[in-house]
Amino acid sequence: MKKIRNVALLTVLIVSLVLLTACSSGNEGFVESRATERVVLTAIAVVNSDMGVEIDGERINYSASIIETLDANFTLVSPAMAESGFESGAYGAVITFPSDVSSRIVSFNTQHPCYTGLYI
Repeated sequence: MKKIRNVALLTVLIVSLVLLTACSSGNEGFVESRATERVVLTAIAVVNSDMGVEIDGERINYSASIIETLDANFTLVSPAMAESGFESGAYGAVITFPSDVSSRIVSFNTQHPCYTGLYI
């Protein structure tokens, strides 16, 4: 079981690094938008709906592990706050971790692995 947890954690970390690289693109975690000749930098909202998974009697939330690595330019908010903040321009993007991310990551080491993804 420890091997499964290590492989799953490594997979999560690799996915998070790819995600962070794609989101930050040289702007240190900010998304750049242009509005009539001026550059506006806005933070990125993060919604963690992941319920986690229990392994060997321990509850693990892989999404929370990823979110802990993000810098201050990423803001953990509720789904409603993310939506209203995106619409108002307070957030340049929203990243949502679905409720089953952790359980799907654990499935990578089974005979029937499940696809997992984030909503951006």
